Amino acid sequence: MRVKWYGKQVEMRVHSKSADYIRKIALTVEAESKRLAPVRTGRLRGSITHEVNEAELLARVGSDVNYAIYQELGTSKMAAHPFLRPALDSARQKSK
Repeated sequence: MRVKWYGKQVEMRVHSKSADYIRKIALTVEAESKRLAPVRTGRLRGSITHEVNEAELLARVGSDVNYAIYQELGTSKMAAHPFLRPALDSARQKSK
């Protein structure tokens, strides 16, 4: 009796499903971040995007607006208005 090995196909399928899941979570975090972002002009909200690196099964959600970090973390003269971390926490809770 011969046993056929499907290890590579299984590995590829698991990787693909994992990448799909990461993409879904990144979209969820992006949407929630946009909802939570403080709005004055809408520039910060409009700049929030995500990118997924399927090879490394990694996603990044953020903004390229230079003041986004100050909104998220605050400064010595301004209180924080976090929008990224709460969005990630929300996504974590929903995925349980």
